[in-house]
Amino acid sequence: MTKLFGSSGIRGIYGEKITPGMALSVGTALGTYLKQGKVLIARDARATSEILENALASGLESTGVETIRTGLAPTPALAFATKKLGMNAGVIITASHNPPEYNGMKFWQGDSSAYSKEMEEELEKLVNGAAGQSESGASWENIHSSTSIDIISDYSKAITGFVELKNKHKIALDCGNGAACAVSPGLLSQFGEVSKIFSTAEGAKPGRKSEPSEENLSELKKLVVETNSEIGIAHDGDSDRLAIVDEKGNFVKKDKLLAILAIHELEKESGNIVIPVDTSRLVEEAILNAGGQVSMTKIGDVFVAQEMRNTDAVFGGEPSGCFIFPKANWCPDAVLASLKVLEILEKSQKSMSELTAELGNYVTLRKKVECSDENKEKMCNELYEKVRTMEGSERIIEIDGVRADFKDAWVLVRPSGTEPIVRITVEAETAERADELMKKLF
Repeated sequence: MTKLFGSSGIRGIYGEKITPGMALSVGTALGTYLKQGKVLIARDARATSEILENALASGLESTGVETIRTGLAPTPALAFATKKLGMNAGVIITASHNPPEYNGMKFWQGDSSAYSKEMEEELEKLVNGAAGQSESGASWENIHSSTSIDIISDYSKAITGFVELKNKHKIALDCGNGAACAVSPGLLSQFGEVSKIFSTAEGAKPGRKSEPSEENLSELKKLVVETNSEIGIAHDGDSDRLAIVDEKGNFVKKDKLLAILAIHELEKESGNIVIPVDTSRLVEEAILNAGGQVSMTKIGDVFVAQEMRNTDAVFGGEPSGCFIFPKANWCPDAVLASLKVLEILEKSQKSMSELTAELGNYVTLRKKVECSDENKEKMCNELYEKVRTMEGSERIIEIDGVRADFKDAWVLVRPSGTEPIVRITVEAETAERADELMKKLF
C-alpha cells in the first residue's frame, strides 16, 4: 500500500513519489470520492506543477466531475475561491516551502477548510484500490472538459475588506519567485511604494530557497535598508507562510510576529486564540495579557483550523508563519497577514522594531535525534517517560508528543511525521536553564 499523505497533504520529490501517473490516480480517486460536482484546481510556480495539474485534471474529468482551473495562484486564494464559487472541493498543486525538486497537492473542502485526516485516508484507500472502483470512470456523455477562471482580482478585493488602511507605506517585497507573484506585487502597490525582489514566477531557478527563514532572506534585509522601507514582507512558494523584516533590516522572530497579530485581533474582538503545542511562551503571555484565552493543539495548520472551529476562535496561527483569520478564510493566508501587519503599524503608530521590543524574550534550544521509523516509538516512549517525571513540572500536555511546563521553562518531545527523527524542544528564561533541561533529556 502506497503511503501518500503526510502532515500537510501529499508531498515528495518529483520523479520519485510525485509523478504524473500518481496525479492521474489521485484525480480519479478524488472524483470517485466526490461522485459529482465541481473541483477548482490551482498551482504554484514550480517547473513540474503544470504537468501535474494536467494529469490531476484528466483523472477528475474521467469520473464526470467538472474541473475548473485557475492557473498560477496562492493557496489561500484557491481556498477562498473554492468557498466563494460554491465548489465541492479545491486542489492546489504545490510543495509549499520545500525545495524546487519537490511537489505535491493539498486538498480543500467547499467551506475553505483543509481536508481532514479521515478524508485523506479515504482518498488514499481509493488510490490504492482498497475501496470502490476508482478507475471505473464516467460514460462518454458525462465527461466535462476543463474550463478556466481568474480568481486573483476577486480574492485581492475580498481580503482588502478585512483591513482598514489609510496611509501610504514604503514596502520591500520578496515573493520567493512563488505563487505570491500573482497577487502581492499588485495588491501591495495599492498601499504605497513597493520595492521588489524575486517577484516574478520562476519555477526552475528561484532566486532563493522557498522557506522564508532568516537565513534565506539576506537579500530582503539589504533591500529594506537600501530603500529605507518601513517593512520587508516575504512569502513561501504557495503563500501560506509569512515572514517579516523590520525597518532596521532585522528578521522578526515568527513567535513574536504571531504574538503581535494575536494582540491585534484581540483588540478588534475578544475571544479564544489557537496555537500549536510548540509555540513560545511569550505568545501565550501576550494573549492572556491582552484579555484573550488560549487553546493549544497539535502542530499543523489543519489541526489549528479545526480547533479554531471547535472553540469559535477569533484567530489562530503557528510559529512557522501560518496565520488563520476565520472571518476571511480557514486557510493560512500570508497575503492577508501582510496587510494586517501594515494595519498594525498604522494603528499603533510604532515601528516594527518597537513592537517586537515590547515582547518578552526566551531562549529556545532544538535538537533532532536521528532514529529509524522502526525504533521511533521505542525512543519516544523512553523520552516521554523522562519528560513526565521531570522534577518541578506544573503541567503535562500530551496533545502532540509530551510537553512539560515549568515555572520558568517548558520542554517538548515529539516524533517527526515526515522524517526519521525525534524532535526535542526546550524553552527557558535563561540559556543556562535551557541547557540544563536539554541535558536531562538527551
